Amino acid sequence: MVKIIINILFFSILPILQLYGFSSDSLDIFERDSVWNLQELNADTLDFNLNFEVSESHGWFPDRFDNSYHFGINFFMGDNNDMANNIRPESFSPTKNPFSSDIPIPQEDRRIMEPGSRAFYTFNEYSGEGQDYSNAEYPRTGYWGFGLDFLMNLNLPFSLRFQTQFIMSDGLLFTEDKSKSFLNNGKKKRFNEIGVVYLEEMFLNAGIGVQLPVYGGFVNMPDMQIASYYYIFSSINLDYAVLSQATQYMQIADAKNELRYDNLQDTLRLISEESFSTVNRFRPRFEFGFGWNLIGSSVGLGLEIFGSIPLESVLDDAYWRQYKWGIKISLNYNSFF
Repeated sequence: MVKIIINILFFSILPILQLYGFSSDSLDIFERDSVWNLQELNADTLDFNLNFEVSESHGWFPDRFDNSYHFGINFFMGDNNDMANNIRPESFSPTKNPFSSDIPIPQEDRRIMEPGSRAFYTFNEYSGEGQDYSNAEYPRTGYWGFGLDFLMNLNLPFSLRFQTQFIMSDGLLFTEDKSKSFLNNGKKKRFNEIGVVYLEEMFLNAGIGVQLPVYGGFVNMPDMQIASYYYIFSSINLDYAVLSQATQYMQIADAKNELRYDNLQDTLRLISEESFSTVNRFRPRFEFGFGWNLIGSSVGLGLEIFGSIPLESVLDDAYWRQYKWGIKISLNYNSFF
């Protein structure tokens, strides 16, 4: 095959060489091939078969690499959506009205003011252990963490999926009381007081599920595997809360410039970073999602959008559930067994 290509190239440039003064005698320095005769070549007698096997599958529901696995390190970030309605758990400090997940006031009214000042705190993160709100604007919900994935491809239409994760989760509940009033320049004026329960938790997670490619392509060669595909997945996960700390406080929502508590702040703590006695530390949940994987030989990259439905309440004595969602990025190692 190489000799054929060389002969074709040589005879194609021969007229150009002669145009610039090269004679046929001067071209005799090139060794002529006396074996190949282009006019006598028969394409049917040439062997165009590759000396190695290549298999591929593409389109909807493509075939995966059987007897293979992938091991991944991932990082994810999202949010936590609390769901509760008019609950009064015994672990909460008593308030006039029950707690719910609905936020009763605008976000700007939740900002916490400095003691004896009309200035708001400017930091976004909630304070750490042993501190007050001196570095907080106001608490927010959140959900983030990192973990390990293990995907096993057997002779099945789907892949088996295992995972373990370290998770940080922040939840919020609210109550509202509009019945209170104070004297302002000798006149009685009503104000809005809200109560906030802020729950910070740290989880260890284990999960098992299935993953199904829905669209993409797989190419399998002896020394390399290449794939790009979209998939759906579902799994059952068990979260264990190794740390659960709650803070409950009251806050003046709409009269911050005229009224303060005895501590000269617009907030008053009732519970400070304590664990609720009725907290449910084991919390199973159903997780599902949609993702994309790129595989180049033994290294891969993954992107996933996921959500989860809780199967247990946060507390044993009240209906408080947390629905989670997020985006996950993973770096994967792929191999065969």
